[in-house]
Amino acid sequence: MRSLTRMSNRRKYNPNLPLYWALDFNVNHMSSVICQIDEWKRTPWATAPYECKKTVRVLDEMVINDSNTSEAAEEFIHRAKVLIGTTTRTSVNIYGDSSGNSRSSKSPQTDYELIRRAFQRYPEFQHQHAAKIAPTLWSGTV
Repeated sequence: MRSLTRMSNRRKYNPNLPLYWALDFNVNHMSSVICQIDEWKRTPWATAPYECKKTVRVLDEMVINDSNTSEAAEEFIHRAKVLIGTTTRTSVNIYGDSSGNSRSSKSPQTDYELIRRAFQRYPEFQHQHAAKIAPTLWSGTV
């Protein structure tokens, strides 16, 4: 049975910020979030280091049963278009677990190569595989 979830309490898209897509490459359930990161910087005075505060705003969540990377990429693009609501060019930073860099016996391409191929059909999204390892957005235990 295939299932797609949608968050009921979505945050509003900010066109001044890039999108972030963070995913976990599992077949059942393949899950990911679409988010934006607000960054606030302030220098209290010229000689002091600046203060920095980051807030992750989750815009949407995807959980797809019995899926694959290409299907998840197409679903991300569909949902991002709904969030954005225009055809302006949007930057997307893609983060995922390290297994996305590996090929398997079922595909000669890595998950990140499959995502790159899906995005090539949509020039309104300027995408980049942001890092081999997802950044630390907070510290401590959850």
